[in-house]
Amino acid sequence: MKNHQTNHVHTTEEGFTLIEILVVMGLIAILAGVVLVAINPARHFAQARNTTRTSDVAAILNAVGQKMAENQGVFTCDAGDDPDHTGKHQKRRGLRYRIMH
Repeated sequence: MKNHQTNHVHTTEEGFTLIEILVVMGLIAILAGVVLVAINPARHFAQARNTTRTSDVAAILNAVGQKMAENQGVFTCDAGDDPDHTGKHQKRRGLRYRIMH
C-alpha cells in the first residue's frame, strides 16, 4: 500500500472580515440614532429654558404683589432721572398705577 502524505498547511486566520466590521458599524449607528431620538437634547434644553422663564415671571409677579401690598393696592414706579427737552436731568416723580382686579 502506498502511503500518501499530504502537506496540510494550517493557517490561522486572525481578525475580522470586512463584512463583519461593516455589520457591527451599522448596528452601532442604528443604536446611536435610537439613543439620540430618545434623549433629544434640544427638547430638554427648551424645557429647562421654559422652566427658568416661568420661575422668573413668578418672581416678578410676586415682587409686584408685595409692592402693591405695601402701598394699599397701588403700584408705584420710581423711574429715576428723566432728561427734559433742555438735556438737563430732572428727578421724575414716581408714577402711580392703580391695578384693578
